[in-house]
Amino acid sequence: MKSQKSDKVHSILSSAEDILGGSIVKPIFYNFKGNSIRFDMTGNSNSNQERFNSCIERSRTIFNSVFKKTNRLTVFLEFFSQEQYKDFHESPMAFENLQLFINGNVHESIKNCKVNEQVLFDEDSEEINGYFYQYLYEIEAKYEFLQPMFQSVAGNEIQMSELPPLLFYLLDLENKVLFHLYDDRGLDIMCVSSGSLRSLFEEFENWILSYDFNEIKQSIFKDNR
Repeated sequence: MKSQKSDKVHSILSSAEDILGGSIVKPIFYNFKGNSIRFDMTGNSNSNQERFNSCIERSRTIFNSVFKKTNRLTVFLEFFSQEQYKDFHESPMAFENLQLFINGNVHESIKNCKVNEQVLFDEDSEEINGYFYQYLYEIEAKYEFLQPMFQSVAGNEIQMSELPPLLFYLLDLENKVLFHLYDDRGLDIMCVSSGSLRSLFEEFENWILSYDFNEIKQSIFKDNR
């Protein structure tokens, strides 16, 4: 599938990646090894409803802990659409479906939002298959402003959400933290500060993915960076 894209987000995103020291692309845990933790969002859940509820509860709890002293977050959001949106207000990521911007954040976020549109073409017919959108904006660091995005990611693969599927990253550039809920199974957190990473490990040790637990522990506590 070929594509044609603009570059409105690239320069800002590149600056953010310079600050964080790596590429903002999944999997965050493997791209920032030694400075990241991977959390298990489902635990011992059995049904899809239990998986969804566990993911929402754990991701919200970790979000509130990680960003408890953060005032503003940079949101990097991506989604695919078969329709083209001439204006940001028409996007399903704006008001009607996700209501990402509420209360006092509406006008400020839209005014400062940067948008990339990537046109996707069929390799054989060269007809347009759809459109890939990237949004980059700042918002107050409150979970309630971001909750629909969490619900979309947590429920997409297990069909527990009617919200449009999307991919999002939360960046605290001042404290050099990157937060990525990649699906109902897991959450990756990257912190440049080893002290913050250790505190996070100790607070949520029981939620760390068992498969990577020993590697994560060794990398976090290997020295006194």
